[in-house]
Amino acid sequence: MTNLENLKSVEINGMRVYNLTLHDITYISGEEKIVFPGNKDAVVRIEQDYVPVGNPFGLKLEKKTANKKVSGLPKQKEGVFYIVSGLIRNELPERTDLLAPSQNVKNQIKNNAGHTVAVLAFDTNLC
Repeated sequence: MTNLENLKSVEINGMRVYNLTLHDITYISGEEKIVFPGNKDAVVRIEQDYVPVGNPFGLKLEKKTANKKVSGLPKQKEGVFYIVSGLIRNELPERTDLLAPSQNVKNQIKNNAGHTVAVLAFDTNLC
């Protein structure tokens, strides 16, 4: 599990937000720009099992099983949000404390190379 004591975070409106990805996430709201610093010490991953698939082609093939779990994610805590990848957020729909950079292209700002450099919204599991 990720130890929050050594991680960078941002406080917004009384909420503490930890970016549990490796890279900074820039959020823009009107004239306000907030950078959520990445945390290289945060290791939140999906652990997935694979099984080999026999085939007549001589290739090593495998496929995912239904057995997977998220590791390294802190427990849910009042007043705290965690920025994670969309894959992690989708894997845990019951976790209302998870945010992921928006996958909606209307809420992404891209550079000339097509890379997302900022988001205008976060995806969430909140109802």
